[in-house]
Amino acid sequence: MNSLAKKVIIYSMVGVMQIGFGASVIEASPRDNDQRYEEREWRELEQEYGDRVRKEIERYKQEMRRGQHESGSKWENQQERERQRHYRKLRDIWEWRQREHQREYDERIRKENERHEWEVRRRQHESRREWYERQEREKKRHDRELRDIRERGEREHQRERAHDDRLRKENERHEQEMRRGQHESEREWQDRQERESERHDREIRDIAAFLIGIAIGSSSN
Repeated sequence: MNSLAKKVIIYSMVGVMQIGFGASVIEASPRDNDQRYEEREWRELEQEYGDRVRKEIERYKQEMRRGQHESGSKWENQQERERQRHYRKLRDIWEWRQREHQREYDERIRKENERHEWEVRRRQHESRREWYERQEREKKRHDRELRDIRERGEREHQRERAHDDRLRKENERHEQEMRRGQHESEREWQDRQERESERHDREIRDIAAFLIGIAIGSSSN
């Protein structure tokens, strides 16, 4: 089991602990089925995000090793281009995740509004009194469901802001650490770069794993 997968499991357990272990056994309903389907989609999206991050890290490591035997200035310029490409790629993967979560959020709102529209219609053989009472119950249910969807969306936005800040700081640190120091020999620089690349890879994996694990745990709430 790779490091990212282990961290996802650990942080998923943290998410579950945040929810609590008490659960009521209730009869399955269409809404329960919809929620299970949405949670499965959520997990699959988070896992794909983790896979994309992992693949980009591996690609970056290979590219950074490829030109180690080239001349100093040429290798330094190549490293700089590759680092910028790496940052853009991580940003692209992150923005893809945000778009998918926004699409999922919009879809939940749309489905809930469609359900509400259908539920408030008067049914055949339903008295006016029964209709009004059912409308009142449905309005409360609808308001509660929309509130839950929006609160979940807000929690996701808070995680995204924290992720953005952490990723930005890590990339800035990596950029600084990868530069050649004054009076540093070629061999010392390459050795230090190797250590820094390993540290950077671990940190990026940890950032992704924490986000995935907490998101998966929250999706079960």
